[in-house]
Amino acid sequence: MMSAQIQSAFDAVRTAMHTERTASAQGAASRQAHFAAVMGRSIDSLIHPHDWSVRGTLTENEELQEHVRNCRLGRAEQRQLNALIEAHVQWLLCECANTLRADLNAI
Repeated sequence: MMSAQIQSAFDAVRTAMHTERTASAQGAASRQAHFAAVMGRSIDSLIHPHDWSVRGTLTENEELQEHVRNCRLGRAEQRQLNALIEAHVQWLLCECANTLRADLNAI
């Protein structure tokens, strides 16, 4: 009689533990999906910002522009160098965003 009660209690505990683990896993999956959705929007706003531009940050960077001027390039070559730097930074941002999106999709 006592062993049947112990077995019954043990089964109840096992069922409760399984239910808790299942609920916890479902909650974690939901939180991860929400996190991925929020981060996806954040990534897009960082890559395509409304309040700054790659070109603007490059032209406002006095140290960088001083080095460009000191390269003894003509104005056209300086503009071309700035355009190449801008294109490379844009490419890096896109590569970072693509990697982050892939990682978030794997969650």
